[in-house]
Amino acid sequence: MLVGLLAGAVGSVVLGYVMASFTDAHIPWLDSALTSFSLVAQFWMARKYVANWWLWIAVDIIYVGVYIYKDLDLTAGLYAAFIVLAVVGLRNWQRQLPGNHPPAAAAAL
Repeated sequence: MLVGLLAGAVGSVVLGYVMASFTDAHIPWLDSALTSFSLVAQFWMARKYVANWWLWIAVDIIYVGVYIYKDLDLTAGLYAAFIVLAVVGLRNWQRQLPGNHPPAAAAAL
């Protein structure tokens, strides 16, 4: 996971430089960081790392703020819904981890 976070940081710098130099993006460094770490979260999800949900939650919280700042309230609402979905996904994945199931006798009560 440390390699993934490092890749996200490097990707943020590279993409941030490109966006700051060659586009008229308002917040190129933050946009590039969110994009880069979203790609890391997607990779982690494909690898079935539970930590992907924590990264999605963090990224989506920041996205909500960005979209509110940009007066894109409907999109901010969509990303708020993504946060809820990520929390549900996290809880479901954690329940399915080995050792996280209640004993059969306790579940029957």
